[in-house]
Amino acid sequence: MTIQQTTPHLGLPLPHPDNSLEDDVPRIRAALAALDRKVEALDTLLHSDDLTLDTVQELVGAVKAARSDIGALNTLVAGQLAANSAAINTQLSSQDQRVAAQLTAISSLLYAGL
Repeated sequence: MTIQQTTPHLGLPLPHPDNSLEDDVPRIRAALAALDRKVEALDTLLHSDDLTLDTVQELVGAVKAARSDIGALNTLVAGQLAANSAAINTQLSSQDQRVAAQLTAISSLLYAGL
């Protein structure tokens, strides 16, 4: 029985010492053909015109700018949330003090018998 192992990234067939040449030679040929296609695709990219590379560079620039904008927006939102949280906490504290004062007044009236 043929032991089927492959490379982790491209999934190319790997020979195995327990396999016969009869089993592994076609697998090795398939791996070499796949590598040849990958190298051909890389050569095509390397020999592409500058217009394509400029477009890719523009896309990279746009992605970087978008990341920067997202970071600035996150910072702005975090700052606004912190400011809103502080304002709400101040209002709640003030209301807590008023409620406590009212409860104290009601308690003293109740204890006074009114």
